[in-house]
Amino acid sequence: MRTRSIVAALFLPTALALAAACGGGTPTPATPDVPTTPTAPTAPTAEVPTAPTAPTTTAAPSATTAPTAPPVEAKLDWKAMTKEQKTDHMKKVVMPKMAEVLKGYDGKKWQNVTCATCHGDGAKQGKFEMPNAKLPKLSFTDGFKKHMTKDAKMTKFMMEQVTPTMKDLLGMPAFDPATKTGFGCGNCHIVGP
Repeated sequence: MRTRSIVAALFLPTALALAAACGGGTPTPATPDVPTTPTAPTAPTAEVPTAPTAPTTTAAPSATTAPTAPPVEAKLDWKAMTKEQKTDHMKKVVMPKMAEVLKGYDGKKWQNVTCATCHGDGAKQGKFEMPNAKLPKLSFTDGFKKHMTKDAKMTKFMMEQVTPTMKDLLGMPAFDPATKTGFGCGNCHIVGP
């Protein structure tokens, strides 16, 4: 009898595996009939709203991440700002962002961006008048032809990156030739023929 049990134990799994592989299903083992006791119906559960999840936060920048300038205030009014407010805004917002823009173009030329970079030597004495006569004098004649001929790359950089970035940092509209208002090249450079 013991031999039959061993043969059955070895043969039965193999027979079942072959039957399954040949398209036959695995037979369901018979379960004895066990009387079941009826269960009482359960009351429906009310759906409980879940609290919204808190927004995920990003990790703080590592020490190796370069500091970025704070975002520009949406309703900055440069003309209405006090001298102290302007100075603070220039130090905390304008200077870091413009240094990044200038160094991105030529890190060697603009390695050390200071107030004097744009405002000239008077900045050392607290004089920040603009336009600055020490910056290149501009000519708008024939669409900046003189400047495009001399250094098209620099001219485009000033027109496409420096001027729009400064305009945004000061919260000013772009220069409008019809009304002669807004921020443009003439805010920093003297413009002539």
